[in-house]
Amino acid sequence: YTPNNRTFEIAACRSFQLATWRRDLNKLYVPEQEIATYRTLKELREKIRYYLKHDDEREEMTDRAYQRTLRDHTYYVRLRDLLDLLQNHPLLKRKREVV
Repeated sequence: YTPNNRTFEIAACRSFQLATWRRDLNKLYVPEQEIATYRTLKELREKIRYYLKHDDEREEMTDRAYQRTLRDHTYYVRLRDLLDLLQNHPLLKRKREVV
């Protein structure tokens, strides 16, 4: 349901990607604004032709995906969010208070 690491790596390299649509992709990127997607081979062919002819749109989407990746999808950000979750977890808070 979710994209693999290549999705983030491609975006972090400021490269355009046309990815297979995944159900949870919209939780990570805005489809068709930050990452181009397709569901069928026909749609893939159409989008390949389209984006090869529309350099500006392709480059704008690439830049939006890069900015989103830096803002939300780096190891630093993920680790910070994980530590925040752990620090604020009710069970762990209660243990700290007891000690």
